[in-house]
Amino acid sequence: MAAQSRSSIHNNVDIRVGDVVIITGHRLGIVRYVGTVHFGEKNEQYLGVELKGHRDEQYGCDGTVDGKEYFKSKHEKSGVFVKSVSRVVPPEEILKKLAELNEQLLLCTCGSGYNQITANVAKSEPSNNKNGDNDDSKQQDVPFDPYYGGQLNPDSSSEESAEI
Repeated sequence: MAAQSRSSIHNNVDIRVGDVVIITGHRLGIVRYVGTVHFGEKNEQYLGVELKGHRDEQYGCDGTVDGKEYFKSKHEKSGVFVKSVSRVVPPEEILKKLAELNEQLLLCTCGSGYNQITANVAKSEPSNNKNGDNDDSKQQDVPFDPYYGGQLNPDSSSEESAEI
């Protein structure tokens, strides 16, 4: 399988490998292949698209058709070949949406939403009280880390918790 760096013009838009596109059925995917295919008309351009969050049970593949590999998809039936796309999603639009979602996550985990999460975690954990009584007022309120699904260490510095 040769890496494809060619582009194709669909609906007056230059489409390249790596572009994020929306195809029929409002399905989101990444272009993994641009070029001709052995099962299509001679010199006709196809796009190999790896669907994200979707599978095509009827026409999907893993990027291989009749033993010929055009690209590799992570999941069986998540690759499709199309002649056109509904639209190309520009990187700026993706970053804007990602920033909006990140802001919503921060709002959810900060302020009153953050306190609600830590309160729910504290209630769901068994008491660490050595006396055996269930006096939760003695429990320390430990923040919950939404990214890793666990408690933050209250003694850790902000630099340590910022590392990935």
